[in-house]
Amino acid sequence: MLLMAVTVIVFLVLFIIMPKQLSALEMYTTSLFAICLGLSADLFLDLKYHLYGYFDPGVDGPAYLFMIFVYAIVNLLFLNIYPLRQPVWKQAAYIGGWSLFSVLYEIAALRTGLLYYRGWKLSYSAALYPLLFLILLVHFFLVRRLAAEEERRFDRKTGGRTV
Repeated sequence: MLLMAVTVIVFLVLFIIMPKQLSALEMYTTSLFAICLGLSADLFLDLKYHLYGYFDPGVDGPAYLFMIFVYAIVNLLFLNIYPLRQPVWKQAAYIGGWSLFSVLYEIAALRTGLLYYRGWKLSYSAALYPLLFLILLVHFFLVRRLAAEEERRFDRKTGGRTV
C-alpha cells in the first residue's frame, strides 16, 4: 500500500510541475486509450487466465482505481516528454529507459505485495513493455493526425473564419 501511495503522489507531482507539450485533446484521448488498453489486458491476463493480479485475487476496488490512475499518468508522462524531433536512436533509448523503469517498478511492486504472479514471468513484462510504449506512440500519432485533419476540414468549411 505504501508503494501505491508514493507512486500516486510522485507521479502526480511530476505531471503537475512538468511543462505540458500535449494539447488537452491529446492528453484526454491518449489517457482513455491507455486506460482501456491496460484494463483490457488485465481483464484477460488476470481475471480470465489468472496469470497475475494486484493486491488480492479477483476484482479489487483500490487496485482498479490505482490501475486507472497509473495507466493514465504514465501515458501522459511518457508522451509529454517523448523526444519527438530527435534522432531515432534517442527515441529508441527513451522507450528503452521507460521499459527498464517499468520492469524495475514491477519488481518493487512484486516485493511489496502490490502485484503477484501466478504464472506470469518478469521476462514476459520486459518483452512487452517496449511494444506497449510503441502502441501508445502509434495511438498518439493517430490522434494528432486526426485532429490536424479535422482542423483543416473546419478551416475549409469556414474559410478560415471562426464561427
